[in-house]
Amino acid sequence: TGATIKPLYLILLPILAALFLGDMPTGGIILAEGFRAYSVPAPSMQPSVMQGARVFVDAKYYETRAPKRGDIVVARKKVTVVKRVLAVEGDVIEGSGSWVWLNGQLLREPYAHYEGGSITSGRPPFGPIRVLPGKLFLMGDNRDLSWDSRDPSFGQINVQDLLGKPLYVYFSKMPNRWGRRIE
Repeated sequence: TGATIKPLYLILLPILAALFLGDMPTGGIILAEGFRAYSVPAPSMQPSVMQGARVFVDAKYYETRAPKRGDIVVARKKVTVVKRVLAVEGDVIEGSGSWVWLNGQLLREPYAHYEGGSITSGRPPFGPIRVLPGKLFLMGDNRDLSWDSRDPSFGQINVQDLLGKPLYVYFSKMPNRWGRRIE
């Protein structure tokens, strides 16, 4: 069907380089043109992406594609953050407790996690908020421990502030997560 299989060394070489060279939480290392390695600085995306995990990011992904609802992204917002896109330009989003509505429809969010394990969250309600042109509304999957677009000091982010799309975990304190695709 036209699909090609890359030689194994083209996959393993960047992984080995990243493991031996390490990475910087503020900028990552350049692995190959368009790919970077980042360390996840906070627990805001747990359990989808664990704090301290190191991830490969396609830095050119959003040069040719628009971000979609549900995408996990790396963005620059005073610091490097890893979050999920919940709403895009023109969407209206609001939430209360563990419920989030997008354009009037309750979202089904199997990835959302609440520290207390309860259906009610200690966070105040937000919205309705209309996402502005060229902006995105981001939230962490670990809703009780995420600094995200619900907070006015974070707000909506510019699409141009996206640093890329994380693809794989190449290192984690939990070895069973190594090589895990990020979705």
